[in-house]
Amino acid sequence: SMHPDTMNWKILNPNILNTKPSVTIFSRSFLRRLYEEMKRREKHELAVENALRDDIDEVKFGSDDEILKNILSLLKYKDRGRYIQVQCPFHPPDNNPSLTIFKPSSKYPFYLVVDWHTGEKMSLRKFASLLDRLLDHNH
Repeated sequence: SMHPDTMNWKILNPNILNTKPSVTIFSRSFLRRLYEEMKRREKHELAVENALRDDIDEVKFGSDDEILKNILSLLKYKDRGRYIQVQCPFHPPDNNPSLTIFKPSSKYPFYLVVDWHTGEKMSLRKFASLLDRLLDHNH
């Protein structure tokens, strides 16, 4: 339980920590770090979840493999096995490729695109939609 004034936690159940019966008190700074780490992980998980959703205005380009093939025909890239490094079309010149397309894996069974300039994570379809808009705007 947590004391409302001091914000210190007291664990009264010894089985939780697998220790002898005692009272363990966590400091405010430890709890703050724990809370910040939980929020960081929650934010990351939410970003990945949002990246999976197709926005209503996304253009459908075919299968993910077809989308990837079309994207790679337009951009400079290096295939690194589990991922593809791409020169970011949104932040030219991108001499050190800062956009990564992670290939499907057992952890994420889909393509995941990460723009390291902004930290944004998106689906391959979302990236294709943004790239399509950029190309239309430039022509």
